[in-house]
Amino acid sequence: MKSLRVVASELWFQQLAYWRNPVGAFVTFFMPVMFLVIFASLYSGDHYQGLKLDQYCIPGIMTFGVISACYTNLSVSLTTQREQGVLKRFKGTPLAPWAYMVATVASCVIRALVLVAITLGAGVAF
Repeated sequence: MKSLRVVASELWFQQLAYWRNPVGAFVTFFMPVMFLVIFASLYSGDHYQGLKLDQYCIPGIMTFGVISACYTNLSVSLTTQREQGVLKRFKGTPLAPWAYMVATVASCVIRALVLVAITLGAGVAF
């Protein structure tokens, strides 16, 4: 039970750190929505294999956003933290390395779920 509490606490702090960076959140969440609006306005009325082309583009744009939110952000943030010595400082704390990684991956999953909801909502609206 204590391990779960430690992971939840680290997840909370990672979410706070992420949402306190408005530029990163803007690029992560609204860039796919902007792409969706641009492509929907460019290809409105066109069809591909029986689907409207803007409906056909939504899964691809959503995949782009999830890759941006998870894979790219995770690799860049972990590399930056390693280079700045943040990960070495974690060794001096009672936080276990596995708990840090679980919280980091869970934070990425939460961001991906929010991104999918925003992209689907924008796709349905437009």
